Amino acid sequence: MYTIIKAWYYSVGLVNPFNLFPMLKNGITTYWRSSLEFITNFAWLVLLDALLFLSFGDLIVKATVLHAKTGAQPGGIVVFLTLIQSMTCFVLSVIFLLLIRKDSSFDTRIYIKAYFFRYIQLQFLFSIIFILGIYGLMLAGITKLPTIPWILLLVAKVLQVIIAFYWLDSSNRVIDLFSACERAVNLIFYNIPFITFLLGTAWLLDVMLSYVFSLIVEQDLSHVLFANTLMTDMLKNFATFSMLVKFITIKYSTFLFEYIWLSFLFVFYSKKRRERYASSLFERQWH
Repeated sequence: MYTIIKAWYYSVGLVNPFNLFPMLKNGITTYWRSSLEFITNFAWLVLLDALLFLSFGDLIVKATVLHAKTGAQPGGIVVFLTLIQSMTCFVLSVIFLLLIRKDSSFDTRIYIKAYFFRYIQLQFLFSIIFILGIYGLMLAGITKLPTIPWILLLVAKVLQVIIAFYWLDSSNRVIDLFSACERAVNLIFYNIPFITFLLGTAWLLDVMLSYVFSLIVEQDLSHVLFANTLMTDMLKNFATFSMLVKFITIKYSTFLFEYIWLSFLFVFYSKKRRERYASSLFERQWH
């Protein structure tokens, strides 16, 4: 118990301006470097994503809303366009996250090629866990789940990203997947005060952005940061070209703010990643 209280005490100390401002400066520096490398090497992918959505966004939105309301399956062409759109967004997100943790001495393209598929391996594990969870609920007779609060989704995002950081810093063994999960849980638990501060900043930023973007589109947007339903919330009533342009603008503006916040999360992780809070079950077994 003493170890936990001591760790929480030091975690509270990170909010001290003398500790917080250097971390904030490092976060901004990390984000600026990542953005320059992202634009220099992958601006064409952003342009492709925007052109694809502006060209076929009305079809994608109508099919998505129809499926959400009635469960009807869209046509093959629409499914293909939606898949391409989703894959492009996913690739952009992974690339930016990888660039956040990239050392400036590495060649960008070589680095992305080396670590992209390592991240995919981790996502494969998450997918298996998700599918098994859904299957378990179906066996229990639970077919309809309540809406998950946004703050819990944000906590899950923090856990997922920290696991990814530990995994990408590991030796690429199967056991390292489980070790990364264990270390990420420990990092969050033993730094609850500072994690709470991070969640609070994300909530405050989300409130401000939601208010501004709601005024722009003239409709209520409850959440914009890390919100998977942003497209259907904005375009469920009409998907005119002007609304598609507004959506693309808001989408990428939100994307930038999300990764500013994630850059700050990475600085926190970098500061704490070598700390050991408890003996590891996996490392004790395998070493």
